[in-house]
Amino acid sequence: MYFWQLIILICAIAFGGYVLLRPQDDPLAKRLRTLMIWGVPYLFITMGLCALFLQAAYVAVIFLVGAGACFLLFLKRDIR
Repeated sequence: MYFWQLIILICAIAFGGYVLLRPQDDPLAKRLRTLMIWGVPYLFITMGLCALFLQAAYVAVIFLVGAGACFLLFLKRDIR
């Protein structure tokens, strides 16, 4: 895994933790959840597919599973 991939992964985890700690009814939290539902998984899918062709498969799996988990976790929280 390249250094820049690790930095993006750590930043996404930190950003996701920040979004989860925000109150549910906050208008900013709704915008951030929308970003976590659509923006971050798109980034992870793109990085996962690029890693699939350029690196080992386990690097791609990390990003693709992370995209699915991010999408489902924040979608479930947004539906509530």
